[in-house]
Amino acid sequence: MRRWKHVLQDWEEGHEGIIATLIQTQGSTYQKTGTQMLISGSGESQGQLSGGCLEQDIVRRGLSLLESGQSYGLASYPAEQMDDPIFGFQTGCKGDYLILLEPTSGYRPYQQQLAKAIAFNQRVEIVTILDYRPNPVLTGNRLLAIDGQLVKPASEILQAARELWEWAQHRQDRCSLLEKPEAGIRIYVHQIEPIRRLLLVGGGNDAMPVAEFARRIGYEIHLLDYREAFLSPHRFPNGVTFHCVGKLLEEMERVISGFPSDTQVVLMSHSFEYDRIALRAAMQSGFGYIGVLGPSERMNSLLSGFEIKNKEMIYNPVGLEIGAKTPEEIALSIVSQLVAVTRKAGSIQKKVGEEKWKTSGNAS
Repeated sequence: MRRWKHVLQDWEEGHEGIIATLIQTQGSTYQKTGTQMLISGSGESQGQLSGGCLEQDIVRRGLSLLESGQSYGLASYPAEQMDDPIFGFQTGCKGDYLILLEPTSGYRPYQQQLAKAIAFNQRVEIVTILDYRPNPVLTGNRLLAIDGQLVKPASEILQAARELWEWAQHRQDRCSLLEKPEAGIRIYVHQIEPIRRLLLVGGGNDAMPVAEFARRIGYEIHLLDYREAFLSPHRFPNGVTFHCVGKLLEEMERVISGFPSDTQVVLMSHSFEYDRIALRAAMQSGFGYIGVLGPSERMNSLLSGFEIKNKEMIYNPVGLEIGAKTPEEIALSIVSQLVAVTRKAGSIQKKVGEEKWKTSGNAS
């Protein structure tokens, strides 16, 4: 969703660009289907689709498309051509890439809906019609759905749009290239990843690298602390939102309950009392991930005295086990665990309430 926030900003400033999307891969590739890259009209880019081997050519093709006025373009990079020492790009991944290039102007009709959906972090799905032999006029059109509801398209394509949207609902993955070769129909369906939110409780020095690493990978960061001196923009990266919240449970509950349930929470205030009320408020809000810094003995003390029905949401000691010692290493392990939980990776470890959970992580 970061790329689309930049698109909206560019529109506000009167600029257009290119969205480059990896829509199909085969073999070993640096990125997978759904990865996007934004190219400005001046040739600057954000994001990458390969390990750096293809980006220069993707920018060149994107700018050429922007000048042509076409509704979209496809850039194919077969592995056998890329290995050619004269033609190729000498990529190391040995895989095939198919990339969709689209002028951002093609989404202008949906500017208002996109802006609202991104502001409220709603689920956004886009269908790009690459081929439609039954009615070629539809080729190059785009359909938009917000939280599963199709935004009403123009009346002349309404029936076809409903049929294509119904078909798109049966895809296997979040982002998929779908084809009906016998009918001459080909569409690409893209679900924009929602903004990931991190709620950091505690603004000590060890929270600073956590915020920095999380910001670099696209998190929206909110920092809670009762110490106003810790809530300083000079200590944390740009974009962090500060909340001065005292040690009253009612106040903590009021603030924390305002965050959506997919927010990830990390408690690291180094104040037992503050972590305790924050933990209680967070558990009542139903978050799926609550990471708690400190050893298991402290964790047990934090949990004592009130009924806990869903310990599986708590990760303690917080972070993946990488032998972390320094604040920066501990921050790396914490943010790595946030990613692992989000991506449903196989090794996320240390859930409270499991029969066996490791205690040699970040227990400081």
